[in-house]
Amino acid sequence: MAIIIPDSLQLVRFSQKVYNGPMKKKENFAPIFIFFLAFSLIILGLIRFNFFNNLFGAIGNIFSPVQEVTFQTFQSILNLNEEENLKNLKEENINLARQLVNQEKLEKENSALRDQFQTATIKSTTLIAAKIIGAPNFVPGVTEPSIFILDVGKSSGIRIHDAVILKDNLVGSITEVTEFRSKVNLITNATSSFTAKTLRTGAIGVVRGEAGREMSLQNIMQEADIKEKDIIVTKGGQELGGSGYPPDLTVGTIISVEKKPSALFQNANIVSDLNFSSLSTVFVIKSQ
Repeated sequence: MAIIIPDSLQLVRFSQKVYNGPMKKKENFAPIFIFFLAFSLIILGLIRFNFFNNLFGAIGNIFSPVQEVTFQTFQSILNLNEEENLKNLKEENINLARQLVNQEKLEKENSALRDQFQTATIKSTTLIAAKIIGAPNFVPGVTEPSIFILDVGKSSGIRIHDAVILKDNLVGSITEVTEFRSKVNLITNATSSFTAKTLRTGAIGVVRGEAGREMSLQNIMQEADIKEKDIIVTKGGQELGGSGYPPDLTVGTIISVEKKPSALFQNANIVSDLNFSSLSTVFVIKSQ
């Protein structure tokens, strides 16, 4: 086999090709390096002069109306939802309070009916339950009630002079009636006057209303036996039709006696066992 030996000129040319190849590849990176260097310097310069802050601010100003509208829209939706929730919550609270009030009223009415029919000597068939819906001239802590307005009237069979009671205690008398309302003068009213007696001895006198819860028992015979803590009851003054006060209804208790030897009569001061300002339900004795 023949061996070919390259000459020196060929070796030189081959070496130049090998050397020039990598050098040309290295020269291809120079423009790229210069480009990125320049770009970096430009970016640094722009950052130094707050270019991007101004750019972003300008962009923000451009889109701020859209952002504001979007925010307000979502805020309105949230506010509507919140208002709706508050409205529903208020309605629930109102309904709950109404239910509690109705329940309490029903319990009081049931308790009043139960106590009335268990303790009163008046037949239940002649009693009409009535709610007190007004008390003219009554100022809590200043004055005591002397008049009640009831939620029953002619349509319920109420008549003038019908007696009003609570359990076996006398409350007053019907003085005015409309179709669905009636007015009661309490036994403490200054216009109230009726015959009564002491439960212990049967001493007779005339009860007259005074201020507050007090009344006076007048025209008691001088020799009659009366004293403090005596219970006063109605003597009875019903008319043929049944209106008026039936006998033996509790009026009150004697708290003091005024007796003068030279006087023809003796008098006594009475206080009702009822707290009129706290009453809510009473019963009218329906006349025939």
